[in-house]
Amino acid sequence: MAEEFLRKADLPDTAVPGGIDWARIRRAQEFFQRFELSGLLVLGCASLPACYAQPGVALVLMGSGRLSVQVRQRLFETITFLTTVMKPAALGPQKDAPGALWIRKVRLMHALMRRLTLANATPFRALNDEKASNILLKMDWNAHSETGVLPIDQVELGFVLLTFSWLLVRGFGRLGIGMTEPQRDENI
Repeated sequence: MAEEFLRKADLPDTAVPGGIDWARIRRAQEFFQRFELSGLLVLGCASLPACYAQPGVALVLMGSGRLSVQVRQRLFETITFLTTVMKPAALGPQKDAPGALWIRKVRLMHALMRRLTLANATPFRALNDEKASNILLKMDWNAHSETGVLPIDQVELGFVLLTFSWLLVRGFGRLGIGMTEPQRDENI
């Protein structure tokens, strides 16, 4: 099932209301390529701290161990994801767009993390090994169930996407990287 999800063809332009503006995406990718190192700096120094400021996102990030035990691996994967997706032509209507596979991988990872956080923790309390998956399995997420706020929900995922777009544009401005108004609009 996961393999089928990772191999499926990209969505057609008609799957998104108004269609997908591939030319706009390519212009944003080209802009990012010109300022890639600055962009990665902004993402590391602004986007990540902003994610930790959101309690629901921070709880999952800390609970997963990915930013405490496996910091280098997590940062490497994020940088690889960003540099792959932001290469011109990495996304598009073609079936084999390299960025599309990375996007599906990240969506699958988020779905698995959500599933782990929603599992009943009682049977996993005896796990001794401190792997990220075991840490999540042992955590009691009942407080989320009682409040109606579930971990890794669409609002939290939307917030993370916002930190990777709007905060990047704001950070470019603070670094003195000039953007025209149309460029700012395209990169948000």
